[in-house]
Amino acid sequence: MAKSLGNFITLEDLLFTTRVGGRAWSGNTIRLAMLRTHYRKPIDWTEDILKEAETVLTRWHAQIRDCPSPSLEQKLDPKFLAALCDDLNTPQALTVLHQVTDPQALTAILNFLGLREERPYLECQQSKDETWITHLIEERTKARQAGQWSEADRLRKELAQKGVKIQDHKDGTTSWIWD
Repeated sequence: MAKSLGNFITLEDLLFTTRVGGRAWSGNTIRLAMLRTHYRKPIDWTEDILKEAETVLTRWHAQIRDCPSPSLEQKLDPKFLAALCDDLNTPQALTVLHQVTDPQALTAILNFLGLREERPYLECQQSKDETWITHLIEERTKARQAGQWSEADRLRKELAQKGVKIQDHKDGTTSWIWD
């Protein structure tokens, strides 16, 4: 596996590009696909695996749609916990999760795994305001032109923290992607 050979896929590729399956994938879909593989084994990123994870998430979310969030005292399924305690056996834990029929128990496990709701990869406290993004990009461009590299880096990080990925070229920042 080597990036130069084109057979290396990063999480960034899955989140922000159309390299796998012709589209970007949600963070929860990627997380579920990752959990299907034991941490000691390499993950095989295929369109089929991602589609299956997305389908499963859609089904689970439909099952718990009207279910309120469980209290903190809600106990997780003992079989689910036993699988996790066995060398973090997430594939076995997911097998148990597929057998859970009680919406409250399913909600508790999905909360525990961070899969309860579909949320943007990087949540933003600001509104998705293109004016705000354009303003920060303009400020970053000015800082770069003035040779203020630390300020330009700070602005790039601020944009990234809000879920905006910018693409620089020799002529400056020419595009950005909001995830």
